Amino acid sequence: MKNDLLIHGRESELSFFASDDLARAVLISLFSWARAHDDDQVDGSRRHGFWGDSYADAGEVTGSRLWLLCRQKIAPTTIERARQYAAEALEWLVDDGVADAVEVTAERGALDRVDLLVTVMRNRDSRTLRFEDVWRNLHGF
Repeated sequence: MKNDLLIHGRESELSFFASDDLARAVLISLFSWARAHDDDQVDGSRRHGFWGDSYADAGEVTGSRLWLLCRQKIAPTTIERARQYAAEALEWLVDDGVADAVEVTAERGALDRVDLLVTVMRNRDSRTLRFEDVWRNLHGF
């Protein structure tokens, strides 16, 4: 199965954003697997996560927990968890002064589709990235 990341309705991949630091940071933050929390339910004992976090300062995490949703049904609570996981993964942008604020919206795009809308604000300017059909990409793992 081929996985295409759709950003603003176009097939995309990380290399398309080689010169766009902010978009690349958002992509890595959302679609890298963060380690599951101790109270997160996982299949088996694998909690995954970025190996580099073993050497990071306490509380610093790379990636998101969106991967935890790959076996869930799309329900209002699941869509809200997707929004929360995405917001959590992007919080570092504000904490590190890259952005003044980050807003995340998750919505059901169709019967079997979840979309994420990420708006990053800095100095009265904003940048919005729309990630379409995130659900399909989660199920490709």
